[in-house]
Amino acid sequence: MSTLLKLLSVLLMAGLFITITSCDKEDPIPEGPQVSITSPGLTVSNGLLEVGVTQDSMVIISYTVDAPGGIMTLEQSVEGVSESVSAAVGQDAYTRQIIVDVPYEDKEIPVEVNVTDDHGQSSSASLSIAVEAIVPPATPLTDNQLITMGGNSSPSEFSRWDFDIPVGYSGWALRNTDQDKVESIDIFYTNLSFRDNDDNGMFGEDGTGGVFLKTDFTEEEFRNMEDDALFSDMEIDKTYVDFEIGDVVIFETDMGRKGILFAKEYYEGTDDIDIEIKLQEN
Repeated sequence: MSTLLKLLSVLLMAGLFITITSCDKEDPIPEGPQVSITSPGLTVSNGLLEVGVTQDSMVIISYTVDAPGGIMTLEQSVEGVSESVSAAVGQDAYTRQIIVDVPYEDKEIPVEVNVTDDHGQSSSASLSIAVEAIVPPATPLTDNQLITMGGNSSPSEFSRWDFDIPVGYSGWALRNTDQDKVESIDIFYTNLSFRDNDDNGMFGEDGTGGVFLKTDFTEEEFRNMEDDALFSDMEIDKTYVDFEIGDVVIFETDMGRKGILFAKEYYEGTDDIDIEIKLQEN
């Protein structure tokens, strides 16, 4: 009997030990999160993305997070400005794209992604966008061309011009025989001023699409220009400019073609004006 009791006691203790061990055993902690950053179509080497720009641009950054333990927090940072990505919380995988504005200047833009899972495990990835401002190659200009722009009192009244050609039209022609040319007009001239619309609003609320800028260039500088190097990066944004004889004005047509003109001579009786014009070669 004593032997039986001892055996039962041993079996009871063994069962209790197994029960306690089973209760104390926890699920294994999953692998920690991982983050990867790329830029579609570009090469990231050792955390550096080199980008050359000829104007203000943008770069797309794409990152992917794998978190078997579930995402508790996800933070993305561009140039020190952080953002919490709430849409990622609770997910075990997440992908997002960031559009980064890239200025036309030499600078570095840091991008960083930090993630923490539900088990307190963290990971991060980063890259630096190295921006290089590249001076675009100069575009040759066409030969100097003399044209006469007609004022409101001119017999021809060629005051509305398609500078891409360049060809002038009267208001009568654009309302009648040349209605199909209205969309190509860049500039309206009157009384020593250039505008993107005429007095009757023929070109609608948006105007012709042409823009202008009066400069400090001299006549000599104008005549010596063989390419657009001196004005290609100037901001041309005026829809109305007044000028005087001897002024040099740069412009951009509604087709995005830039040019430069010299106000040569003014005719008092008719408001006509002779200008010399050069355009970027096509």
